[in-house]
Amino acid sequence: MYANRSIDFSGFNTLVDRPDVIGSGPLVTNASNPDAFFDPAYFGKVGTNLCPGYSAASNVRSNAGCAPAGRVGTAARNGFYSPGQIVYDITASKRFQIIERANLTIRVDAFNAFNHTNLTGVQATMSSGQFGQLTSAAAARVLQLTARIDF
Repeated sequence: MYANRSIDFSGFNTLVDRPDVIGSGPLVTNASNPDAFFDPAYFGKVGTNLCPGYSAASNVRSNAGCAPAGRVGTAARNGFYSPGQIVYDITASKRFQIIERANLTIRVDAFNAFNHTNLTGVQATMSSGQFGQLTSAAAARVLQLTARIDF
């Protein structure tokens, strides 16, 4: 999670400041709802400001959700994960003898054979309007046909 990628709140000039955790208990995620994978209020985001309490017009910063200058936020580094992936890959092949010394092998590969939608791309920057949403999906089903002649 990041407070903002274009403004340095901590004073360490890293632009990857972590926000403060405002909620209690563990972060609850919901992989079945891409528009609300987690609740932004857990990190203090309740409006559309760059960081809660930050006003771009007045350049005034407060500590509600953003760590105060001189320290990083209380959100754990690499402490939150995207939803898991469900992918089944299947292969079927058949070998045919063409002549005594030559064989033909036909092979079909199906990647993500059941075409399960795997949501990815958690928007983890608090200044984004999509903070807490899943914004993309992994590749859909891919079929591959291969023919090979051995002699």
